[in-house]
Amino acid sequence: MKVTLLNPTLMSGEKVLRSERCQVKLLVGIWPPIALAYIAAVLRREGIEAKIIDSVILDHTFEDMVEAIVQESPDLVIVQSTTPTIYDDLEGAKRIKDLLPEVEIVFFGVHATARPEDILNRDVKFAIRGEPEFTSLELCRCINNGKNNFENIQGLSYFQNGQIYHNPDRPPIFDLDTLPF
Repeated sequence: MKVTLLNPTLMSGEKVLRSERCQVKLLVGIWPPIALAYIAAVLRREGIEAKIIDSVILDHTFEDMVEAIVQESPDLVIVQSTTPTIYDDLEGAKRIKDLLPEVEIVFFGVHATARPEDILNRDVKFAIRGEPEFTSLELCRCINNGKNNFENIQGLSYFQNGQIYHNPDRPPIFDLDTLPF
């Protein structure tokens, strides 16, 4: 399975910090998308090919970002999204899905946690609520095994057969040493 983790750019070209609960326009400095790095580390530890595309640091235009995803041709795209950028993020997902109809798209972040129903549609099938690392891993395993039953993946909301489903929350990770670094 091939997964691309995306820190998306905005249509306007403005740079935005999408780090957990800090969602502001960048005036000075760039922060690495640490949440994407943790997810990638968990996936790689399990033998899943995972690549991070940080379109903000790469100074991608919106079109460059979409093209970078298309060139990767992943099975799954995991997008770090926030409330202030949700419309741009959804437009990016739509454009990616138009060019790669077989790809599955997942959003995570504060907005996906608080209001997954705003996100889920034919383009974005999955929203991870809460901490994304192990929910991402379980989702990858399920998709990679050709399964379409997502009801046992904690912390996942998903769009299937025209309906939105919300699974129980995943407990927080108390032992941070379970995360690779």
